[in-house]
Amino acid sequence: MEFKFKGRTQNSHQGLMLGNGFLGALIYGSNKLEFSLDRIDLWDERLPSEYFDKNFNYPYLVKNLNEDLTEAYRLFDSCYNHSYPTKINAGILCFDYEIKKDDLFSINFKTATANFISSDLKFESYIDANKNVLVIKLNRALNYSIKMPKYFYKTIENSGLGYEKCSSFSDQNFDFVIQKYGDNKKYGIAILNHNNQLFVTIFKGTIFLPSLHSFM
Repeated sequence: MEFKFKGRTQNSHQGLMLGNGFLGALIYGSNKLEFSLDRIDLWDERLPSEYFDKNFNYPYLVKNLNEDLTEAYRLFDSCYNHSYPTKINAGILCFDYEIKKDDLFSINFKTATANFISSDLKFESYIDANKNVLVIKLNRALNYSIKMPKYFYKTIENSGLGYEKCSSFSDQNFDFVIQKYGDNKKYGIAILNHNNQLFVTIFKGTIFLPSLHSFM
């Protein structure tokens, strides 16, 4: 069984979905070809300030529902107006390729592979079931970059998460992007580009230094 569509998509939710239950990717392109990357346990687990109020409890809620609705709303409704806690996605892998109207996206449900075909570019991609690695096999070299969601860097007052800007670096084999999130936690994206094949993973905590063979 196969699903296909042509041309640009308006947002990531209209794209092709890949995943193994832990790592995920959405493939789409409203202009450039993009892979939205995700990992199931990436959460900003900060708690709203109301949670730490000494009166944030059920008896106080019941009391104010009967006596002071303004206070009840202030403490027990305002806690939902924060931008966290929330699920966050890891970032977007952007390729330097502009989607054309006849470009063909498809996903094969039997093999769990996503494919792309244009006049000058082809790729096959999948997420390995055991290694938690996104594999993208290209027919030619293609420049790429990682961008983070805009809401990461908006201030909390503007409904953002107020994160510091990500950092990036490369070593002999890998490109890395490191992002701080939540309460000073870190995660990173590691990309190995080998013979026009990209191997992409998302790690948490300290700097991840994989070997080339661990990806392949």
